[in-house]
Amino acid sequence: MCDSYGEDIDGLTHFITDYVNFCVENTVPTRTVRCFSNNKPWINPDIKALLKEKKRAFGSGNKEEMKAVQRELRRKIRDGKESYRKKMEVQLQENNVSGVWNSLKAISGHKKPDSQDCGDWKWVNELNVFFNRFDHSTAPPTTQAALLTPSCLARPSRFPLPSPILTPLPLHTQLPPNISPVDIRSSTTTPPLQSSLTFTALQVRDELRKIKTRKAAGPDGISSRLLKACADELCDVTKHIFNLSLRLGKVPQLWKTSCVVPVPKTPHPKDLNSYRPVALTSHLMKTLERLLLAHLRPLVSPSMDPLQFAYQPGIGVEDAIIHLLHSSLSHLENTGSTVRIMFFDFSSAFNTIQPLILKDKLEYTGLDNHLITWILDYLTERPQYVRTKGCQSDKVVCSTGAPQGTVLAPFLFTLYTADFRYSSASCHLQKFSDDSAIV
Repeated sequence: MCDSYGEDIDGLTHFITDYVNFCVENTVPTRTVRCFSNNKPWINPDIKALLKEKKRAFGSGNKEEMKAVQRELRRKIRDGKESYRKKMEVQLQENNVSGVWNSLKAISGHKKPDSQDCGDWKWVNELNVFFNRFDHSTAPPTTQAALLTPSCLARPSRFPLPSPILTPLPLHTQLPPNISPVDIRSSTTTPPLQSSLTFTALQVRDELRKIKTRKAAGPDGISSRLLKACADELCDVTKHIFNLSLRLGKVPQLWKTSCVVPVPKTPHPKDLNSYRPVALTSHLMKTLERLLLAHLRPLVSPSMDPLQFAYQPGIGVEDAIIHLLHSSLSHLENTGSTVRIMFFDFSSAFNTIQPLILKDKLEYTGLDNHLITWILDYLTERPQYVRTKGCQSDKVVCSTGAPQGTVLAPFLFTLYTADFRYSSASCHLQKFSDDSAIV
């Protein structure tokens, strides 16, 4: 089945997607469930049945039956609350902060600020154009040869100029003598014929089984629950598409497509800038990204900023706060010393990543040229549309930035800003994602 498509990865991806969705529509039973926003989390089907029984007894005028149903209803509600309390205690004992917080929000009725209650087609199109406002270039070439042309490699460097206070440290510190960074970038003009990186069916199956089933489906319509439940059946064909994508240095267009959901930054958004674009992409694409991330992270870790505390395994915001306080308080132990801290962040950080500048920085790390080509294809010519309140915008094509909500975007952003660093005995720059502090 896969061999008939050859290297037509877009055709193969569409065929597999359509076949999976066809099987779901014809074999998976569905039912309609009514949900009420005012239901407490301990309300279960037994309690709902007793509530109906209570209404029936009240209508019949049978007082004895009414009292019996009320006693049983009170007992069931008491048992439900007790069961929910024990559930929260277990979450606390297991240090499941996310579960505890979700339980508290369910009890209190706290909800996230909803997107603008607007079904205006014109508004969602304006929002889509606004989210894509940093993309002013024409569609870049997509072939491997065009991505690595000498004119592209020999252009003047666009790295930020060193300032008297913050001097970016080079990502590649051990250069051979008499060889400049430009010589290194221009020393290779064509990528290898194929990527040496391949994945096995076992790796793909294990990654599919890790998918969180509560995540919404992407534009391909394949649900996370299906991929997790049918990991054994889907791992072989998925492995074939993954390895074909790496070999061609090309991401299927369907997997690059993003359904952008505008998430309000404030409880009462006032303008387009009050919304954060969160991209819903294919779960299969995210699975491939996770496999690639596990491969890329150790390769580029020597080039990463040691004072970047975000998106690192085993490191979090607590470590960033502890480091800032420790360095500040240690300095204040000196007589007559003072500490000044300036906090700032990168505006629209993920949306302003320039793929060609990122390409230069990836080359400095010594990453395989074929993987660099794949990453550039991943970031360029990405169709996206905005969907909210049942209204969907037209598609636009974006070749700037990295879509928020994907797996690789945070990693690529930290690598993109890794050379923006400074550390000395009297001053240092530390970061948590796009939030930075000069101490």
